[in-house]
Amino acid sequence: MYKLLLSGFLLLCATRVGAHDIGVTEVILQEQPNNHYQWRVETPDAVRDAISAPRLPLGCDFIKTENSETIDRVYFFRCDRSLGAADHIELPWRTELVMVQAQWLTLGEKRAVFVRENEVIDVALVRLSASTGDWLESASRYFFIGIEHILLGIDHLLFVLCILLLVSNVKKLVGAVTAFTVAHSITLVLSFLGWIQLNSAPVEAAIALSIVALALEVLRGQAGTQGFAWRSPWLVCGSFGLLHGLGFAGALSDLGVSESEIPIALLFFNIGVEAGQLLFIAVAFVCFYGGIWLCKQRGWNFYSLAGLKYLLVLAIGSFASFWVLERSASIFGGLGSA
Repeated sequence: MYKLLLSGFLLLCATRVGAHDIGVTEVILQEQPNNHYQWRVETPDAVRDAISAPRLPLGCDFIKTENSETIDRVYFFRCDRSLGAADHIELPWRTELVMVQAQWLTLGEKRAVFVRENEVIDVALVRLSASTGDWLESASRYFFIGIEHILLGIDHLLFVLCILLLVSNVKKLVGAVTAFTVAHSITLVLSFLGWIQLNSAPVEAAIALSIVALALEVLRGQAGTQGFAWRSPWLVCGSFGLLHGLGFAGALSDLGVSESEIPIALLFFNIGVEAGQLLFIAVAFVCFYGGIWLCKQRGWNFYSLAGLKYLLVLAIGSFASFWVLERSASIFGGLGSA
């Protein structure tokens, strides 16, 4: 009964835990004749309160604002000259990222992603003109987006945590983490380039299922039954890593990467993901061994390590089980609306 109640509580808690939403808001900047412009921003309910009017460059003034019946808010403005590469549009929004698609009369369509810094998102139009800017700046941007994605991707982190709980041998741990890294790097590239095309909903459900499977293997090992995952963790982690790479690719695709930035985006987003993953592993080790040291120094009585490990794996499995149900429901819901 105790285990059943604990599992139910954790499932309820999981409704408040997201998977890996990196908070991208989409905007279209459309140039019109006679120095008139439209700023169309998607405002779903989750971010509607965080969106406000942009701060325009000098010489530009709002004409009117329209709220559509769907989820768009459109700002119309006019400038006393054409917007140029030296101009900036500032967004005092509470969202982390914005993907701007500029539709110029002569330059065609350009895209770029902008990150919030110092409580404002600075949309530098130089990055939406013929050139996307300095490659080092782009590399740095995608690197930190990769770190943010993995650190906010709770499902990916829970999978990595299961690897740490499954493998106690350092050599096997290095092999398992390496296999996971190589595998998701491969599918990240293949999926982003369009060589593998799968619907995101089944992929997300399968990622959650991979966490459940690994959590069950940890519990089986604690009970004295060490199966295939204990004997060959690198193979299991590599196989599941292929799934997780598809999830990473979906997040990167949502950023609207321009063609000229594809090599930089793929390389440095992936490096950022790996850096965030290693940071998480380091913090997990520090917390675990630091906690043991502190308990010994203070002479505190605490639950046995095996008991703590059991409760932790039970929590991970409960969260992941909820995600499996939630994401599976979205698959059938999408089929029903198709």
